[in-house]
Amino acid sequence: MRQDYVLRLIEQLIHAIAQVVLRREMGKPEEALHQVLLTLHHQLGLDIAQLTGLGPEELHERLTRGEPLLVARDKCLAFAALNRQVGLIYLDQGAVDTARTAFHLGLVFTLRGRLEYPAESRPPFTPEVSELVGRLQGYDLPPSTQRLLEMHDGGGVDPGSTGQG
Repeated sequence: MRQDYVLRLIEQLIHAIAQVVLRREMGKPEEALHQVLLTLHHQLGLDIAQLTGLGPEELHERLTRGEPLLVARDKCLAFAALNRQVGLIYLDQGAVDTARTAFHLGLVFTLRGRLEYPAESRPPFTPEVSELVGRLQGYDLPPSTQRLLEMHDGGGVDPGSTGQG
C-alpha cells in the first residue's frame, strides 16, 4: 500500500509540474505561478502563509515531518522542481534577483533530496544540480549551500553531518 501511495504522489506531482511548464511555455506566467501555489498546497501540504519568512531548514521540516523516507525525498525534489520553474518564470519576466532566489531554493532542495534520502529511482522531475548551479553563476551561495555542493560533488553525506544548513 505504501508503494502505491508513493507512485500515486509521483504521478500527481509529474502532472502538476507538467501543467506549470505548459503554462509557462504558453506565455501565461500568472497561471503557471497559480499552478505552483495549488501544487504546493494540494500535493505538498504547504500554503503561501507557511512559506513566507521561512528559511530552508524550516521549509524542509514542514515538508517532510512525519513522512516515510521516499515520500519525504519526493516532496523535497518536487519542491525543488517547482522552485526551478518559478525561477524560469521570473527570469522570463526579467526579475533576475527573484529568479536567483527561486533557483537557490531549488538547488538546496535538490541537493538535500539527493544527499539525505534513498537514491533508487528518483522521480523524473528531479532537477539537475549542474543546471541550477549554472543559473546561479555570479551569485554568492551561502556557506550552508556550499557545504551541500561539496558533499554532493564528494559523493555523499559526511557521516558527522546532518546535511542540513
